[in-house]
Amino acid sequence: HFLVPKSTSVRGEDITMHNEAVPSSLIANENFHDEDNLSPQSPSHDEWGVVSDGDEIEISDARYKAALSEQAQQQHIIDGDLMEVAAVLIKDAQVGRMTVNFPDMAAVRRYKKYYSPFWTWTTLVFIWIYLGLALVEKPNGSLGMYQPMYVSIPIEVVCLALFLWRLNEYRLIVPSSQFWKEGKSVTLVLIIALTVIDIIMAVIASSQGITFIRWSRVLRPLFAVNLTTSRLLRQAFRSVKRSLRGVFDVLALLLLTVCLFTVLFVKIYGHRDIIDKNGDDYMSRYDDTWWHLFVLLTTANFPDIMMPAYDVSRFYAILFVVFLVIGMYVFASILLAVVYETYRDYMKKETALMLSSRRQNLVRAFETAIQPGINFMTFGEWSQIMKRVYPKYDQAKVWLLWCVLDDNDNGRISISEFMNAADVLNISVASASSQINAFDRHIPHIYHSPLSEKLKYGVKHRYFHYFFDVLIVLTVVAIVLNLQQIDNLFIVFFAVEICLKIYAYGAVNFFRSGWNWFDFIVVAAAIIATIVQDQTDNAGAYIEIILMLRIFRLVRVLQMYKGFNLIIHTIFNIGPAITTYGTMIVLVYYVYAIIGMELFGGLVCEGNTALPGSLFEVNSPFYVDVHKCNPKLNNSEFEGDGYFLNNFNDIYSAFMTLFELTVVNQWHVLVGGFVDLTSKWARLYFLSFYIVMVLIILNIFLAFVIEAFVLQMELDSFEIEDRLLEKLQLELDKSPGMSNSFERVVIKKTRKLQALLQHMFDDETQEKNMANAALPRLRQTRSTVAVRG
Repeated sequence: HFLVPKSTSVRGEDITMHNEAVPSSLIANENFHDEDNLSPQSPSHDEWGVVSDGDEIEISDARYKAALSEQAQQQHIIDGDLMEVAAVLIKDAQVGRMTVNFPDMAAVRRYKKYYSPFWTWTTLVFIWIYLGLALVEKPNGSLGMYQPMYVSIPIEVVCLALFLWRLNEYRLIVPSSQFWKEGKSVTLVLIIALTVIDIIMAVIASSQGITFIRWSRVLRPLFAVNLTTSRLLRQAFRSVKRSLRGVFDVLALLLLTVCLFTVLFVKIYGHRDIIDKNGDDYMSRYDDTWWHLFVLLTTANFPDIMMPAYDVSRFYAILFVVFLVIGMYVFASILLAVVYETYRDYMKKETALMLSSRRQNLVRAFETAIQPGINFMTFGEWSQIMKRVYPKYDQAKVWLLWCVLDDNDNGRISISEFMNAADVLNISVASASSQINAFDRHIPHIYHSPLSEKLKYGVKHRYFHYFFDVLIVLTVVAIVLNLQQIDNLFIVFFAVEICLKIYAYGAVNFFRSGWNWFDFIVVAAAIIATIVQDQTDNAGAYIEIILMLRIFRLVRVLQMYKGFNLIIHTIFNIGPAITTYGTMIVLVYYVYAIIGMELFGGLVCEGNTALPGSLFEVNSPFYVDVHKCNPKLNNSEFEGDGYFLNNFNDIYSAFMTLFELTVVNQWHVLVGGFVDLTSKWARLYFLSFYIVMVLIILNIFLAFVIEAFVLQMELDSFEIEDRLLEKLQLELDKSPGMSNSFERVVIKKTRKLQALLQHMFDDETQEKNMANAALPRLRQTRSTVAVRG
């Protein structure tokens, strides 16, 4: 095996305290997506020399020359295969994945192939294609995209074949015993088998003219959870599962409380001959009363549900007040607290596991790369690792990062220093040559002329930015007042602004900023939309929406205010969380949408859209038709509010209906409509959706947002010293040539959720020294770690 056993010492050197050297501020900026940079083909063991992918940068440093001399002497003893393994370990350390043992280099290549960007993205694309089959399957409602089975099933079979191949590839890179013990592997095997059975049964039933329910479609989201290499999505679903266990007692007590109040309400109001607004007996049946009280917990039917009793006696309102205070304010708050604490406890363990996996990979990488009998790493070994980790890094970057790791400046990297490798690799250093834009390269005599220099100076001046910030505000005013000509003039000004910035900063530097990307897309879309609008009489709502997106540029101006900046910065930092939890919500929606389409598909008639009129034009042909084809909904609130488009006739309509249920407002009207079409048992479907989506998932997301905002306030309130950044600046100051070779040194601002979680729970794993105004250091975590994909 290429990898050493998991241990906490390296050839006699104790490293139990070396974790203190890892600064939390750098860890928070881990670039977790860098695993995609694994080189698909690594150099053979006889390819040596300093890493270089561009212009050679002269480094006048005696240490550098000595390192090159030592590197030349090591060429015949460094094993390229071991460097390949060490590179894989370092990449896995950055993403917090525990690497398996490799019996040979073929296993290493299979491992890299499995986690390669190509196959990762290919699998992701096929998963979304697989999920997208619902758009062309029955029921299809008004989408008009239905395709017969001989079109959809072959696509499904191709997707399943790819999933099966990926699953087999994973089986080849992990021990057989581990594969069959992992829940995700067994789940995928069962899902593929059940889906194949379902397809065969569907084909046979279709050939016999028998209606068949494709029950395996509800299992499709499990491929997105278990087959992708995203740990964040699996963590999100595991947090939901853990939260379900944690809130079970509170939820059961809450439902029992509703039952007790149900008995109380029926006994008090049921025999008083009170009539509700629909003409039915008020609070006379236990099942209906229980449902109305549960809906009351969401306030969706308040005060409507109270008014019949309140009309009889003002004192009857007291019982509703007591119920709402106990149910909505007490139990709901306790439920949120339990979900919040369960979530924090689970994510704290996940973060500790990730840190421990990272540490173990770095220890293994160090042991794999160094020579037998030696307890330090040389520059030659480091440069060969970097050639495989980041093949595009030039020699200046490799040397600079080496110097940052070499804390003692002795030309050697010990195991304690190497524990900072993952953090150091997250320092983004741009070479001066990479800052030269196309204008400087091709027309330097014009680009550096006196007039051009004045123009660049003006573009980079703060008043230039202030001027266009004012124009952004005026654009919003022009849009509100519908001043079309002035609005078009502002679009031209913004186009000129972008062109001038690209000229002054260069295209590469300009597009490094997310705000610049946003401005470019919005302005370019506005120009295209304006042209289309001028060329056509009726451009449609899409063009108007694109033009209105310019309003959101006002956010760039608002962030200048410190109070707004904290909020906006937090929103951008939790972007990955929104993506992760948004994906989880979509997958949960998908499951409920498929079930809803099977239960309620086609029950609501949407009317003949070819007829003139609308749902709200009384007595119009369309209005009459849509009410006529829904006789079971006559005189219902569902009909009165015109909710006929809120149905499960196709996947799009099902998603929109589920979103409206998530918002909660008027959700009891939607449920009432489907109860009228089926039976009261339909309430169980909507009740389960409310508990899972609103009470669990949204509360978990709320817990994350709270933690993220508190963390951002802490980071803005305390000065954080980055030792590695100080060391990097010190190295640049030592060598003028090196300093002139680099123009931009920043920490990679990761947008990954895991990095933010690491900051969140850093203080939960060790003591926090607030007096020094610094983030807490990492505590030694357990050395034996369960392997997670």
